Amino acid sequence: MRKSERNLLASIDAQIYGIALELLNRIDDDVVADLLVDILTVLTSLTINVNELKILLHYLKTENRIWKKHAVKLLNIFKNLPYRYGPDEFFNFPGRNGSGIVLPPIKLWPYQNGFTISTWFCIDPVANGVIEKEKPYLYWFCNSKGHGYTAHFVGNCLVISYSKLKEKTFQHCIQFEFKPREWYMITFTHLYQRWSKSSIHCYINGQLVSNTFFPWSIESADLFDKCYIGCTPDRNDLTSFSGQLSTFYLFSTYLEPSIVQGLYKLGPAYKSQFKFENESAHVLNDSQRRAMYDGKLMNSIVFNYNPVACEEKLVLQAAPKTNVSYFVHTAHAQMLSNVRSVITYSIYSTLHSVGGIQVFFPLFGQLDHQQTDGSINYNVCSILLSTLCELIERSYTIQHQMLNSKGFLAIGYHLEKVQMRLYTYLATEFVAYSEIYHLLQPISEIIQTLHTIKYFYWVVDPSHRSGFKPKGSDGHRPTREQVIEMRRYMLLYLKQLVISSSGTQEEELQAILNYLHTVHEDDNLVDVLDTTVNLMSEYPRAMVPAFDRRQGLKTVFKLLASSSEITRLQALKLLGFFLQRSTVKRKTDAMQPHNLFSLLADRLLLHPNSFTMATYNVLFEILVEKVSGLLVEKRTSEITPDWKIENPAMIKVIATLLRHASDNIHQYDIKLRFLDDLILLASASRDNRRTILQMSVWQDYLFGLAYVYPTQEIQIEITDRVFDLLKILLHHAIKFEYGGWRVWIDTLSILHGRITKEDYYRKVNQMVENMKDNDEDESRTPTGSQSPVDEQSISTPTSKDTTKLITESINNPDNQIFCANVVHIISQMADVLCNASGGLLPLLASATSASHEIELLEYTEGLSPKDALRVLKRVMGLSDLFILGSTANFSELEQEKSMPSGGILRQCLRLTMTTAVRNCMECRFQKFDSSKLPTLSPSAAKGAHKDPLETILELTYLMNTSEAENESEDENDDISLLIASFIKNPESVLQELDIQRLRAIIYRDVVRQDRTKSNKGVVVVVDDTKQSQFLALAIVYFASVLMVSRYRDIIETNQTNLSRQTSTISATPSSRQVSTSDVTVDTNSLNDSTTINDTNHVSVLLIKLYFV
Repeated sequence: MRKSERNLLASIDAQIYGIALELLNRIDDDVVADLLVDILTVLTSLTINVNELKILLHYLKTENRIWKKHAVKLLNIFKNLPYRYGPDEFFNFPGRNGSGIVLPPIKLWPYQNGFTISTWFCIDPVANGVIEKEKPYLYWFCNSKGHGYTAHFVGNCLVISYSKLKEKTFQHCIQFEFKPREWYMITFTHLYQRWSKSSIHCYINGQLVSNTFFPWSIESADLFDKCYIGCTPDRNDLTSFSGQLSTFYLFSTYLEPSIVQGLYKLGPAYKSQFKFENESAHVLNDSQRRAMYDGKLMNSIVFNYNPVACEEKLVLQAAPKTNVSYFVHTAHAQMLSNVRSVITYSIYSTLHSVGGIQVFFPLFGQLDHQQTDGSINYNVCSILLSTLCELIERSYTIQHQMLNSKGFLAIGYHLEKVQMRLYTYLATEFVAYSEIYHLLQPISEIIQTLHTIKYFYWVVDPSHRSGFKPKGSDGHRPTREQVIEMRRYMLLYLKQLVISSSGTQEEELQAILNYLHTVHEDDNLVDVLDTTVNLMSEYPRAMVPAFDRRQGLKTVFKLLASSSEITRLQALKLLGFFLQRSTVKRKTDAMQPHNLFSLLADRLLLHPNSFTMATYNVLFEILVEKVSGLLVEKRTSEITPDWKIENPAMIKVIATLLRHASDNIHQYDIKLRFLDDLILLASASRDNRRTILQMSVWQDYLFGLAYVYPTQEIQIEITDRVFDLLKILLHHAIKFEYGGWRVWIDTLSILHGRITKEDYYRKVNQMVENMKDNDEDESRTPTGSQSPVDEQSISTPTSKDTTKLITESINNPDNQIFCANVVHIISQMADVLCNASGGLLPLLASATSASHEIELLEYTEGLSPKDALRVLKRVMGLSDLFILGSTANFSELEQEKSMPSGGILRQCLRLTMTTAVRNCMECRFQKFDSSKLPTLSPSAAKGAHKDPLETILELTYLMNTSEAENESEDENDDISLLIASFIKNPESVLQELDIQRLRAIIYRDVVRQDRTKSNKGVVVVVDDTKQSQFLALAIVYFASVLMVSRYRDIIETNQTNLSRQTSTISATPSSRQVSTSDVTVDTNSLNDSTTINDTNHVSVLLIKLYFV
């Protein structure tokens, strides 16, 4: 039966189908049952009519929930039902004597426009046939003289022949092997040329396999009265065709290759007249449809013989009646003996006759029915589903029947209790088959899947928050764990649909975003959100542009308002993957127009107490765009030099969250982790430091993490980390960045403002507490007092380089940016330090007063005299190195600061004179023993102003401390080691260091050492003497004032001075608590006989005039 179609037809004629089913129900032997099932399978592969299908379904119906014998084996028939090759109707040629189809005589052969012969055939060789002797003919179209066109088989090859005269015969062998029991479409197109060679093109299955030319054509007025299909005029068994033949066409024109391909696409079952386009709607393309259905092909049909248009042995002509008739009389052909028209019934036509695909649905209700031995066969469901899939794939009619009969809903009802592995199949293997995928519409399937998850597979009842009425709440529902697992498999299926679809996936992503927008329960959306994050991370090339165009950021910010931390973290992950895989332009266009980074902080502040380490880790991943797929409390990857700050605005977001979070041990850990990460990033990469420095008011974010007045050890540790990071950034700014000095100035300004604000709040709080306690003592923070933060900013050490000489490093071209920034800072601090130290002119007047009278010294810059002198000492050391020891020209710096020419040197001169005046004051007061001064009680110190004399003595005490004490106090101060020692000769008017500084100021722009020469003694004279003359004049005036004051002191009586000083020291504490004006009057009363020398007074006025 498998080897011969004739045997199979003989079995069908014997009606053994019903007999085999009856035997199957009685047989207990499995081997015999398997053979019977094979017989039924082979029979149904050729044909299954309505009665046979009814018998089969009746046998498959269970009785008392028990399957009949071997019924499950019989289900295997369904596996082969969808697979069908060849037409449902065909002519069967047995290959015996007298078998064939004879055509009526043709009065004129249509050769002028060419002609085409086309048909489908299947070779079914006769058993025990002699191949060497057999010469079966496919067709024979000749006249009575034997002239015409023939085609015959020689073995498995086909030979076409053209004969005009007995001595003129043309043959061409087609180089193609025709296999038995397979259907082929053969097409011969003849192109007639009157003045050149004619040609023949041979097509097999729509493809050109051979072409040839022949020098002449058959032009005869004789009748073609010997026309046969499947035999010759002899009609013997050696020349008779053995096999099956479908519709046979003869066209009176040469067919183009595209039309031949269209004929092949229509298939072996096509037998119409090419009249209606709808019959080829799903098969042909537009160009082929226009060429085949424009009417020309229909009008060129000479004859059309198909196995349906038959009446007993008569084969009716099926060509259009309006076509030109080429026959002498009637065009109907006749089947000879043993040739018959066979009509079979495929499963598709039979299902259409019995009502459609829904006849299979009751079988799904028997899935849990038992076998005769009490067991359950779980393969029944897979067999039925695979059969349905194959039928749906191969028939548009079945597809419409499934939709119209709500077949999927019916199957879903029967599969209410299914194995979990079916969901696994749906998620992994279902979409993997290309045949199945081509039948699916991804966007429609995605929408339906999300609709099912939303309305049926919900975890938490969505009617309370989301506002829609769910389905499936009546009756028994699966457990929460089962629903979550089923949702997981359905989302895997959805993911396969998204990644398998072609295009930009915008519609697919839009459907997912719509779900996330309309569902508000965290349990109902977290797994869908997780799937979206996975899609974004695994397929960024398609998902990121779609996410941008569909405005997915709106969904992210909607999810950030959720009360669930898991939802917020996944939303942040989604944002992170989008930013990580986006171009710079896409990120800028998406985030900056609406300042979304600030909105991100506002969204997260809706839950201020839920800022955890996991949230910080995700935000830090967005900062450096190293987003991972896991939610972890502790990051495992270490920061490396290749980590870059890609989204610096995230620093502000994290700092804002930390500032608004309440202080607790967890927040302290996050702050330390954040500061450590920033320190590592800044230390590892120069670009990272530059990125932070380019941020607006980045200092405010850092100072917001520090504690101005820390009360715990961990707060002190956090503050130390802030200043460690500040040191790294300020060092980079001043050394590598043009205009880096502005960063220092801004930093000090912001720090001063934060400390002042904190002091004000502390003062207000203290006043409120005092008012509550009815305390008469007023508690306040003294003007100019310092917080620990301020002290740490002053004592922050600066790194040093001991491998070279300092002066060589300063004049190195590589360090010019650093030197320029330091000079800018010195210039910015010069006037401030002079005022903080008491002012140059008030100090000079006090140092040169004949009566040793001390004017009122006001420290207006918020620094105590001790701190002012400490900073002045450092700045003077820097000035010696970077101004006096440098060969750079300051004209550009002065133009940048809008200063007149020489302004920086004049500022340096004021600093030098201030230092020199303090040295003079020390020389005058160094004989006092400050330890013998009376000490004010704390209660008295609260309301009393400090005596100017006591202030001077404090400064004298500071400058008289030993070098060991200075080293211990400034043990971390490296620059101070470069500054000259303190007073060496108290008897001198000016110390040696002060004289060297004044001399260097005069000669800096006049005589400059040429450091480019190998000989260090070579100097260059610069033609800029005017500025140096001004500086020299001021220095001369300054020195003359001090010299005149010293001459006066020598001439006057030392005893008078000593007695006046002793009376001042021995004053009672109560007298020191008077106002400053009282002290001044008392001093004048003691020195009424002494006045300032006129020359001294004139010199002071000259110096004032110069600096003004």
